Amino acid sequence: MSPIRVTTIRGTNQKSPHGIPIDLLDRLLIITTQPYTDEDIRKMLEIRCGEGRR
Repeated sequence: MSPIRVTTIRGTNQKSPHGIPIDLLDRLLIITTQPYTDEDIRKMLEIRCGEGRR
């Protein structure tokens, strides 16, 4: 893992990881994921199994 430095956001007195405003950091860098449901897995398998028949 790369080191994350908490630095001052330019033009403010606020500190944040990478010196990026927290709201921007949330929108750009953090991607939330959820586990696949059984239905999602079934659909993916149907698509993948159908690809070999073309």
